[in-house]
Amino acid sequence: MSTPIATPPRIRTFADADFVSAYGDAWSDTDTLLQFYAPDGEYVDKASGVVIRGADAMKRFMRVYFGFSPNCTVTFTNVIKGENGFAAEWVWEGKYDGEKALRFHDRISPQDGSSFSVDGVTFATVNKEGKILKHIDYWDSALWIADWKKA
Repeated sequence: MSTPIATPPRIRTFADADFVSAYGDAWSDTDTLLQFYAPDGEYVDKASGVVIRGADAMKRFMRVYFGFSPNCTVTFTNVIKGENGFAAEWVWEGKYDGEKALRFHDRISPQDGSSFSVDGVTFATVNKEGKILKHIDYWDSALWIADWKKA
């Protein structure tokens, strides 16, 4: 008996009506996420000061991201889409159930399976090919880590 071959996700561009929702879904899989970015694409997280440029750096970032919460999700809401990009509120949800705790602002995340939910805003620009050139996240990290233990 043969094993069915999984169909790879369709590569989307900004011209696709479902681009933003599919991009949110892609934050659950590194290879899919990378398809949304231009080769020189940049991800900026204002709360942590992290700046990621290019696929190799994004892969390293995502290993940390999934290391403390392997099944977390991002859902974009209240999207405003313009000609060269979009702005959207988002909800990032998951559980602290990964192999490694996260060190963030002199604190260490729990590893007890408890849940988290974080609200934020993204501003993103795209190139002529419909790929993300720059994604900037704004969110309140102090609310997220308020109950974590001191390092």
